[in-house]
Amino acid sequence: MTDPVEQVRALQRKAADRNTSLKSGLSLELFAQGDLLPPVTDLAPSTLPEWSDAVRGVPNAIIRGALFAAVQGKTRRYMKGEVVEQGDGMTIKFTGMQLDQSDLDVWETLIHISRHTPKGEKFYFHAGAVLSYLGRPRGGDHYRWLNESINRMISGAVSITFDDRYTYSSNMLKAWKDEITQDYIIQLDEQLLSLYSLGWTQINWAQRDALRGKPIALWLHGWYCSHTNPEDISIDRIQQLCGSSNKNRDSFKAKVKAALEEIKEIGAIANYSVSRNGIVHVERNPFNTLPGF
Repeated sequence: MTDPVEQVRALQRKAADRNTSLKSGLSLELFAQGDLLPPVTDLAPSTLPEWSDAVRGVPNAIIRGALFAAVQGKTRRYMKGEVVEQGDGMTIKFTGMQLDQSDLDVWETLIHISRHTPKGEKFYFHAGAVLSYLGRPRGGDHYRWLNESINRMISGAVSITFDDRYTYSSNMLKAWKDEITQDYIIQLDEQLLSLYSLGWTQINWAQRDALRGKPIALWLHGWYCSHTNPEDISIDRIQQLCGSSNKNRDSFKAKVKAALEEIKEIGAIANYSVSRNGIVHVERNPFNTLPGF
């Protein structure tokens, strides 16, 4: 029987030979079916960009699509290989229990507290610290809420396809938890962090926190924060991008109007209009001093 250690070493030698062949320009067709795929280009920087405690840094690809949908948690559904973002030669698909904007709050916070940790390394935190960052009290119900959100991201599988050819698939994060002390060790997916190199946005955290519990407003806030000069966009396009479960156009249009009013009230935009045929126009607030919008 082959020694397992020797099996691992054989795979390592095989991968090294493959990398050498790739660098030599040999055709990928030389590799037999069942071999490991050629490595996806590592886009991730060695560390994340810098931002202050007043904001949260988020990849544009995350907040411009439906990976974290504009839905209420009670309406979340199971997704199987559904496209949640597409553009710039990249397609992101998700399999798992649907993630919502409260899950994005948790993911943004995990990124925020670990942003000085080298990519791929584990980091430690207590559940109470994350709840404090999120403005939530410590207690049994809130510990359970946080744990459920983290578990959705542990079990959720993301696949990123570049140029309709190379696909990288992984869970969003790995976690170890002490059930007694509520201590966690988390390891974030490196390739998901690589999305920062394709463009990222600093989200005004106080503004986002003021919109808590309003999924469409939260999604629109992220959308407009990620565009320096936001172009007009149709109600139908917003409905498609944000992953809303509301398929009634008139009802959704009314909710978008209400959400835009809420975003205006917190000072994130100066004004907005929605035409009769459903075209949304937004004017930026020139006095919004925090980066991100």
